[in-house]
Amino acid sequence: MGHDGTGSEGTGHESSGHESPDREGSGAGEPLRVLVVQHEDVCPPAVLGDALVREGAVVDVVRPDLGQPLPSSLGRRGPGRRHGGHDALVVLGGTAAADDDARWPWLPAVRALLAACVADGTPVLGVCLGAQLLARATGGRTGPAPRGPEHGVLPVLPVPGVEDDLVAAVGGDGPWRAVQSHGDAVLELPAGGEVLATSAACDVQVFRVGRARGVQYHPEATGEVVAAWCDDDDVRRQLAAGGLTVEGVVGAVADAEPELAEGARHHARVLLAEAAAVRAERSRGAPAGAPVAPARVSAGAPA
Repeated sequence: MGHDGTGSEGTGHESSGHESPDREGSGAGEPLRVLVVQHEDVCPPAVLGDALVREGAVVDVVRPDLGQPLPSSLGRRGPGRRHGGHDALVVLGGTAAADDDARWPWLPAVRALLAACVADGTPVLGVCLGAQLLARATGGRTGPAPRGPEHGVLPVLPVPGVEDDLVAAVGGDGPWRAVQSHGDAVLELPAGGEVLATSAACDVQVFRVGRARGVQYHPEATGEVVAAWCDDDDVRRQLAAGGLTVEGVVGAVADAEPELAEGARHHARVLLAEAAAVRAERSRGAPAGAPVAPARVSAGAPA
């Protein structure tokens, strides 16, 4: 589907959420708020949004493609930030390239928001195109994946010896499976960036810069979502070139849905744990952008 095959119908996460006890001293009984940037109708937060809500967050979806304005920064401290702002940012995928500003004129504002979050320590999760935008926003380079597109449920391989809460949560000591649907990739990390996981066809599957992470795969995907992605001539051509079929890819994702939903829950939990840690540190007077002690993610109860 163009550069990043993503899609599904909207899932109703706009301004959704439910109250839950505060996480790790986040303060005032107020739930954590996550801003989700959605670029087009067919690319919603899906099961990742569900997981964030189930973990107690309020999820607000902003649609710059529909003319909804993006903030210049997030968080609860510092110039230009309103009280009660968002604690974390998720930027979803889409069919444009990370530098396709002519097609999607709001991309410079998304990159500026990502850069501001990295600068001030606000936790971020960039998904597929969102990961590529994060890399570009902080000085990295993106483009067509050198070894070609990836599609389907494929292994993600942690870098040996890496220490990272997300990698530990989703993979433990070994690989995990995730939905791939992309033709572009991160080719060069920004200064200070660290590769956390790879795949057979992509050298940067997960990376971290500051308190922001990018994942090239799709933790939000379901079989229904992937079926919508495959209703696209570019994706069908990519599948055929790789010896894949729509039925085979969609069926594999549908069969893996329980495993994938658990992965989405781990992504949500890690993001929210870090957001809670940042809020707690700032409530104790740490300046915006100050280093924050690493969050620790508890196992929690099954969803």
